[in-house]
Amino acid sequence: MTIYRTILIAAARRIVKIPVGLFGKRSHKDIAISGVVHPLKTVRKYWTAVKDGRKPFEVRLNDRNYTRGDIVVLREYDDFADVFTGRSLTRKITYVLRGPELGIAEGWCVFGLAEL
Repeated sequence: MTIYRTILIAAARRIVKIPVGLFGKRSHKDIAISGVVHPLKTVRKYWTAVKDGRKPFEVRLNDRNYTRGDIVVLREYDDFADVFTGRSLTRKITYVLRGPELGIAEGWCVFGLAEL
């Protein structure tokens, strides 16, 4: 939790420093962002699909008011063992489609993801 607080404070200044090994192979690379960082629990089968590039989007309850330019940290979750695996992916939100448009339920959204 402490790591995410540091990132969110930095996000308010529009710069995020990603420590070695925290989000993949990045090593203290500065990333300019326009929004906030959302750490998200992601079930393994969906996490793997994002990692492999087969799923460049997320379907989520829009309880965080996701916005284009926000950063999402997808934390892999093993739902069988009921634990986080320790692996994560960092992506930038490129587009947000909010319900009730195009069959998306009210209060839900679909957002596009891009690698940083």
